[in-house]
Amino acid sequence: MDISDRQNENPLVTSPRYPNSTGNSNMSRISDLMPRGEQEDGSATFALIIELYVVPVLVVIGALGNCLIVLTLVQRQFCNWSVSFYLGAYAVGNLIILVPMVGGEWLCRVTDTPYITLLSDWTCKVWQFLMGVTIYSGIWFVFAMLVDQYIAIWIPYRAPSMCTMFMAKFAVIIIEVGLSVVSIHAIWTYELFKNGCYILHTPNDVLTIVWPWVSLGIYCILPLLLIFLFTTKVIYGMYTKSTWKKSSSNGQVPTDITLMIIALAVAFMILITPATAISIVRINMPNSWVHDAVFYHNLVNVVEVIGDLLTYLNPSLAFFICYAFSPTFRMVLQAKIKGIVCEQVARVYEMQVNSSNSAEKDQESQCESTMV
Repeated sequence: MDISDRQNENPLVTSPRYPNSTGNSNMSRISDLMPRGEQEDGSATFALIIELYVVPVLVVIGALGNCLIVLTLVQRQFCNWSVSFYLGAYAVGNLIILVPMVGGEWLCRVTDTPYITLLSDWTCKVWQFLMGVTIYSGIWFVFAMLVDQYIAIWIPYRAPSMCTMFMAKFAVIIIEVGLSVVSIHAIWTYELFKNGCYILHTPNDVLTIVWPWVSLGIYCILPLLLIFLFTTKVIYGMYTKSTWKKSSSNGQVPTDITLMIIALAVAFMILITPATAISIVRINMPNSWVHDAVFYHNLVNVVEVIGDLLTYLNPSLAFFICYAFSPTFRMVLQAKIKGIVCEQVARVYEMQVNSSNSAEKDQESQCESTMV
């Protein structure tokens, strides 16, 4: 059965209610919502401007910022802290989201090249699986950082055994395996149609009715609630727990690192909550809303675009939050950059000196040969 046959056989797929019902048919829903003909109004123009101009700026800023995070975390001062491994995994995940996913889709749009999900049926399935694992690992990495600090503050006697690099690596593996299990359904639920890569919806099918709620709960709702709970506990513990001692003997991080993690968690909650609420609305959207062309058009081109934009801000602003809230992070990064700059300056100066000495020797040799 080819794509056109699937399209005709399953008219529900083209219904606006169903594409992207789990929130990730493409990295950017904007790519499917470009203004066409009579739809070219203010809201569609807003979506077009965001896609063409704002998204690439966020991609470039976020990619550079997360590279700087990784550069800082590989320095000696951060190597012994388990929370550094979680933050490093978060930064690497952000780079994967921003460059090949968001940036790759934007590049395909501006060059009129088919995105990877549109190349074949198997790339549609595999890419949706990879996106499910990669995109939603970030929220669990943020939660893992909070758990690490919760243990350090509320159970300090367990910190030497639980807040270790080994436990951090083990936790990251568990997160990735868990998300792989939750996302594996994309292999058999997504299919390629003429208008994009979407879930194949069958009327009254339990999987396609229940699974959006299961994935939404594990991807967003549950970790958001846990992040809120543990953020509150960590903040409360910082100011009330007398047993919390910051020293290298029990593997604790400086206080400003803990504040940086709290800031990352709060920013994550603020920026991801609108997109989560929009996904809940889409799943429960009444049929009257779907058939209201004006309402649905504004929902797609304004509300969802803003939700996507706020979601993109999470990986793009991570570096600025780290830099603003942690003097330790700033000090290590500045020292590394100064070291790189000084090394390059010294190398250039050495090359100039060697070149000058070589020129003088050549000149002396030339004078000697002339005298002879």
